[in-house]
Amino acid sequence: MLETGDGYIYVYGSFYGYHDGTTNYPQQRFISRLYGLDVGIAERRALPPLQPYPNPAGGTFTLELPLNAPAPLELLDASGRVVHTQLLRPGTHSHTVQSALPAGVYLLRVQEAQGVRRGRVVVE
Repeated sequence: MLETGDGYIYVYGSFYGYHDGTTNYPQQRFISRLYGLDVGIAERRALPPLQPYPNPAGGTFTLELPLNAPAPLELLDASGRVVHTQLLRPGTHSHTVQSALPAGVYLLRVQEAQGVRRGRVVVE
């Protein structure tokens, strides 16, 4: 099997005694070209993870994240509930997050136009 850069996949092999019902070619090589295998869904690239600091944090931490447009930040607890939301402003690289969350591990999620960034922060 050979995949080409133009979206085709070629399947090849040899079949001894190939017979298509009308002719018989004992040394026939079989090649099939498959195309149209995409489903029209664009592949998404994984965005780099969020790396808050300090981590562990005492409730306040910083994200270094350049943004061209406003982006919502969500903190989720261990059961997946959103416990804190904040709108991150565009044009800034450093975002300070202040929350009065109890100690625990929280997942971070920032929705950007290119996809979703995720991370984790420990609150002490």
